[in-house]
Amino acid sequence: MEGWNPGLYDADAFYHADLNGFFIIEVDGKLIGSISGVAYNDHYGFIGLFIIDPEYRGQWQGIQLGKVALEYLGDRNVGLDGVLEKQMTYQNFGFNYAYKNIRFDSKGK
Repeated sequence: MEGWNPGLYDADAFYHADLNGFFIIEVDGKLIGSISGVAYNDHYGFIGLFIIDPEYRGQWQGIQLGKVALEYLGDRNVGLDGVLEKQMTYQNFGFNYAYKNIRFDSKGK
């Protein structure tokens, strides 16, 4: 378990908001990671769906991928959906912890 909880349709919503806001990283032709850096408008962006293959974690590819998403978002105010265990990493990129969220789901009646 990665400690994150994207919804089944989060990627679709992000894609429709900004189809250019998806990035991957490859090593020797192998996809090892991805991230979304979605620009909602000229003032706000959001980073999510960030994952690196466990074999490559701690080797800086994730840092490189994060930088690509941040560069794409430019001077926008940027939100981030992250895991609690990585708070220090996010702080190194200038993010501050704001609050813990909980995702609810309903199957209907």
